[in-house]
Amino acid sequence: LVLCLFGLLKVRYGRAFWESLAWKHANIRLGVWAAAGPLVATGVVALGVALRTPDMEMPMKELLSDPVSIMLLGFFATTLGPVCEELAFRGFLFPLLARSAGVAAGIVLTALPFAVLHGPQYAWSWRHILLITLAGAAFGWVRHYTGSTAAAAATHSTYNLTFFLTYITQWKDLPTQW
Repeated sequence: LVLCLFGLLKVRYGRAFWESLAWKHANIRLGVWAAAGPLVATGVVALGVALRTPDMEMPMKELLSDPVSIMLLGFFATTLGPVCEELAFRGFLFPLLARSAGVAAGIVLTALPFAVLHGPQYAWSWRHILLITLAGAAFGWVRHYTGSTAAAAATHSTYNLTFFLTYITQWKDLPTQW
């Protein structure tokens, strides 16, 4: 998808890739937005508790069967995953929807397909999908407020890191043999 975006922006429109997707660092306090990730995660957990979100078997747990898989999944979930997802959803899709439907609608309409993308990961649990939609809306708000997809990616990355670290530190059957 990112390669398609690159080709579309570069070849079709002759535009710079990073600039077109609002990947800005200047005057953006990425540390502040990275610190926002755990806050969003805490809010999502609190709402999940209020909704009595069930602890269920999920397809993602199958990927966490050995230490190498755990490390790779953790790496991708906290680096490339958030960057690619934010480039597609908040860098490309959000500005299109915000221009045509307004900022609030753009945030929500971008958060919905983001949540659907994660549906299989959470066995299509409606509570989990709702929580991911709200997290996606938070990332969209960060993108709108800062004007930077990089800030949204920093928030998304540390949001994922918070859940990943919490998951592995609380996992009783964590594989330890290499």
